[in-house]
Parts: sequence; C-alpha cells; structure tokens
Amino acid sequence: LDADKGGRRKASAAAPTRACAVIYTQPDRSLTSLGIAGVNDSGEVVLLHHSAPGEAWVIDRLNAVRGNVKVLEVALHPSGQAKTLIPSLTAAGIEHHPLTVSDLAAGCSPLITKAATDGFVHLGQAELDAAAAVARTRYSGEMQLWDVAGASVPLAPLVAVSTALYRFDLVAAEALKDPPPDIF
Repeated sequence: LDADKGGRRKASAAAPTRACAVIYTQPDRSLTSLGIAGVNDSGEVVLLHHSAPGEAWVIDRLNAVRGNVKVLEVALHPSGQAKTLIPSLTAAGIEHHPLTVSDLAAGCSPLITKAATDGFVHLGQAELDAAAAVARTRYSGEMQLWDVAGASVPLAPLVAVSTALYRFDLVAAEALKDPPPDIF
C-alpha cells in the first residue's frame, strides 16, 4: 500500500464517520488486527488498523473506535483464530457478523482493484505497509485469498483492512436500499 502500489498514502486523514470493523488473528496467534474501512466527511474511503500481540486489547480498542465512528458492522471469522473473542464480544454487548472463507476471499480483489485506482487513502502504518509489500495471493478453488501461510511477515493487518473494505462496500450499499422510516 505504498505510493508505488496504489491507494493514496497521506500523513493524516480525517477518520471515517461510518465504517466496518473486522477482527483477524494471525493463524499462529502472533498478531491480532482490528481493520477499519469507511468513509469520512470528505468522501474519502479510509483504511486504518490497529495490530498487537494477543487479544486482550481488542474490546477496549473496538469500544474506543465505536465512541468516535458509527460502526456499521463488526465481523470476524468464527472458524479462525479470532473465534476466541466471541465470548468477550458477547459479554461486552457487541454484535458481530460471522465471516466465511468466501468473505475473506471477497476482500482480496477489491483492495487490489481499488489500490490500482487510488480508491482509498491510508496513513502508511508500518505493519500494514510491511504486509502489503510481501503479500501474495493463492487460489482455493476459484477463490483468491491472501497467502497468509506463505508470507514472511504477518498479513493480519492486510486481511483485516481488505475484508473490512469489502464488508463496508457491501453493508453501505445495503443501507442505501433500506427505505426511510415512516415517521408519520
């Protein structure tokens, strides 16, 4: 996600006002990432992440994000390593959407496409830049996925933000289809 690979790196950007959040834990459990993708008041699609070892920090960070951003959806793969957060999310009253492998695959291509067309902005966060620099894809049947197992650095930040971008595009489009409430 550097200047040579697409997207627009900015030193700063306004945070999204509406976003989706995806929690993804590296298969070896070395890193958990909270990926955020959404749109700010300027109409820019912004990608952000927070990554750290372990999972104890996730609920507090997610609540901090929810205090500043209208989070349309929190999602995680219930068969992946992040599944251990489900009881904590439930106890904290945070609804979560279960992701499938197809959802993870669906996040791969839109990020590649939008990077080529400068369809988002990012802040040049070190872990995300490192993941993007080495990321490769693989196929499982007809699905294109990030090759997490074959990467020399954790791809959790990239998986989290790319899946959040896919979910944001999907959820935001669905929200536009909802008829306005009948208030009269």
